Amino acid sequence: MPFGITWSKRMSIEIKHLVDLFAGDVGLFDDFVACGSGLEVF
Repeated sequence: MPFGITWSKRMSIEIKHLVDLFAGDVGLFDDFVACGSGLEVF
């Protein structure tokens, strides 16, 4: 397999992993904000 293809494949997997991590963090942050605003209402 040519080096370029291997590298781009590896990069896309790494980028997908970073995106998954970021999406997970944002999801947790949204939950935290939702809980915080819910507490403020009460």
